[in-house]
Amino acid sequence: MRIAIIGAYGLIGSYVSARLAADGHVVIGVGRDIDAARRRFPALEWKRADMAKASVADWAVVLAETEAVINCAGALQDGPLRHGRPSGRRGDRPARRRTRRRASA
Repeated sequence: MRIAIIGAYGLIGSYVSARLAADGHVVIGVGRDIDAARRRFPALEWKRADMAKASVADWAVVLAETEAVINCAGALQDGPLRHGRPSGRRGDRPARRRTRRRASA
């Protein structure tokens, strides 16, 4: 099977890519810096795509002739942004530790 992995040279993507290639699948790595990716994982086929800038037409070219797509890109780990800032919802920002001051006796 021809499987495209977005973020194939990242922490999770590199393990997923290695396992699928070892199982006999054709793995197409997709990422921004494919020159570095090719040096690190020369056995994979590589295609360049930037998730922040790629259009639908760009993705159609990158994913042509693939049978499956796995997203391992870290770009989707951040919470939603509103006008370039976190949206203010509770899950979008790091948890803050609340401390209580004790009055000394």
